[in-house]
Amino acid sequence: MTGNLLVLAVDSGATTIRARLAQVGLGHTWTTLAEGSSSSGSVDELKRYIANFAHHHLPPDSRIDAAVIGVPGRVSDDRLSASLTYIDPNLPSGFSDLFEALGVRIGALFNDVECGARGVRMLAPSQVVDLCGYRPAGPLSTERFVLGMPGTGFGVGISVAKDIVIPSEGGHMPAGRALHDELESRVFDLAASAWGGEGESPLVTYEDLVSGPSLARIFQAVLESSVKSSLSLEEFRAVEPRLRSISVTAAARDPRSLAQEAAMTAFRCYGAFLGRSMRSLAMVTLPQAVFLGGSIVMGTHDLFREAFTRSFQADATHSEFLARLPVLVCLNVDLNLDGATDAAIAALVS
Repeated sequence: MTGNLLVLAVDSGATTIRARLAQVGLGHTWTTLAEGSSSSGSVDELKRYIANFAHHHLPPDSRIDAAVIGVPGRVSDDRLSASLTYIDPNLPSGFSDLFEALGVRIGALFNDVECGARGVRMLAPSQVVDLCGYRPAGPLSTERFVLGMPGTGFGVGISVAKDIVIPSEGGHMPAGRALHDELESRVFDLAASAWGGEGESPLVTYEDLVSGPSLARIFQAVLESSVKSSLSLEEFRAVEPRLRSISVTAAARDPRSLAQEAAMTAFRCYGAFLGRSMRSLAMVTLPQAVFLGGSIVMGTHDLFREAFTRSFQADATHSEFLARLPVLVCLNVDLNLDGATDAAIAALVS
């Protein structure tokens, strides 16, 4: 591969689109030429943003040699169409027209957390912090691992070998709850009622319990329980929905807040659910390590660490394995975007 090739990388989530144009040099290193972001929308709006970003930042008389777009949802085998979960998980949308319009030599779609798993392999030591488990001295193996990324949804990526990363919709697996736990039962009821509609009751999934909006749901359940709080349920419901989870985090961190006890109870419940979800994924994959990523985990992992650890390691058969298994937090906001950039570069040399 010769130097000075151009790649386009996109990380499209349910809330935000991020794009990067990078110049690739020898040794597969890259230099960022431009980055941008926008709010997520329809498929047409996503394509329009990507096209405008590329046309605005592409140097004169240049072309994009490879483009990788990471999207939340299932991607087709030819990597040219995908069913975006936050729009319609059953409706495939093609992106061949976008790649053709951009004149891209090689274009492909990836699951967004599939990109994130590639990004894990690029983390510097300073971008990783231990959550629980035992990490041996020396470099951490990143051949077989599982990545969980709570966000607007709950994304899961799995690495099965050195150069093999597979997408997953593991965040939609049915969730389990502790028996005889009144608070967890209330959270499950609220999650189920959020679906609405008629017919057979849906199974509550881990995405219903550990995504960003779920923290507000858990806090509501706390307020409806016996935990003391100066904040009434009516006052909490008056908070703008998109700010509710942020307000819970703020209360948990403020020793002067009269709602701190309730907020910390919510985080303990959240940590139990997240630990249980990652334990299930670890039992399926038997990884060498478990990673957690995304802004929610980065900003709040100290608040749920203890509850996560207790829940993650609580297994009647494999508790010793889980107690040793290193669980690490990725401190890189560009995890998915870096992985998409790496995938685009890899497409040029494959």
